[in-house]
Amino acid sequence: LDEGTMRCSGDLLEAKGNLNKYQLAFAQEQDPSVFEGLDIIRCSQEGRVYQLVIRGNVEETLHHLQQLQPLFVETLATSFEELYMYELESRGAQQ
Repeated sequence: LDEGTMRCSGDLLEAKGNLNKYQLAFAQEQDPSVFEGLDIIRCSQEGRVYQLVIRGNVEETLHHLQQLQPLFVETLATSFEELYMYELESRGAQQ
């Protein structure tokens, strides 16, 4: 629900499976443009480590991220609470 209007409905597990959090580290800091082509909901950076919340298929996203040749890339667990917050944030950015 958003301002009394149902914005989306469906299976929470399906929605959760389409929104994932990734952590990557590179040998050197990267320009944010390297992540173009991904549906990024949130991006944070601390030095050479990036944490991204990306909407999309896990396998395709991991393939795209691995082509950037990070030192490592891992998928992090996302709770339903985080999923809800990320969805709200992405809607706020669209307005």
